[in-house]
Amino acid sequence: MKIQKLSVIVTAMLMMPGCASLLEYRPYARAVKQQPGVGGVIALNVDHREEDQNLARGMMDKNCLDKKVKVLEEGEVAIGTVTSSNSEFRKEKKEKVGSVFGMPIMSGNEDQVNSSSETVQKKEWQIQYKCS
Repeated sequence: MKIQKLSVIVTAMLMMPGCASLLEYRPYARAVKQQPGVGGVIALNVDHREEDQNLARGMMDKNCLDKKVKVLEEGEVAIGTVTSSNSEFRKEKKEKVGSVFGMPIMSGNEDQVNSSSETVQKKEWQIQYKCS
């Protein structure tokens, strides 16, 4: 019963003006380099969609004006690196279990620190084009 009520509420919200736009996809493309009327490079996300490609085509057409756009090369390009790290500290309990010649005998482990890091390349899809 609760799921049905929630479904009705979500459906009603999506039908309200402005709420459906929260779920709309926003295309992404940016000019990396541009020579007006000559050509340039457009960047998209690696996992780009058709909407992104359409935005990129529009940007290239706008730069080339009445000239034809010729794609010279396109593909994945590394644009930097991203490093993430993780550290874990574990405090160990040590207990005195006796002594030998006045020196304490302790039981337990030393405090431990475990750490790891990972570096991955940050990539984007680039389209190099010229106006002809």
